[in-house]
Amino acid sequence: MPQLGLSSLSNPSSSCLFPPSFLIREDTLFALSSLSEQLLETQESGFRTSNLKNMIEQIVAEDFLIDSLEYPFLYARIFTSVAKFSCDKQ
Repeated sequence: MPQLGLSSLSNPSSSCLFPPSFLIREDTLFALSSLSEQLLETQESGFRTSNLKNMIEQIVAEDFLIDSLEYPFLYARIFTSVAKFSCDKQ
């Protein structure tokens, strides 16, 4: 019996149970933007969040190098995540 996983979305003949990297990147951006308000509140309280800021900047910078036509939902997630963090700073 063939194993089905998220990777079957991009490669139906694959029996791998790991999702493609772009889905992991989308999920990471979604999780971070969902917690943006709490993360920014933590930063305002004096907790050191520079590593988080650097990680988000790195993720966004790397994802901008990905072809927007090949992964349109990832690209959309980048823009919504950036907007979420920008709006929550005010």
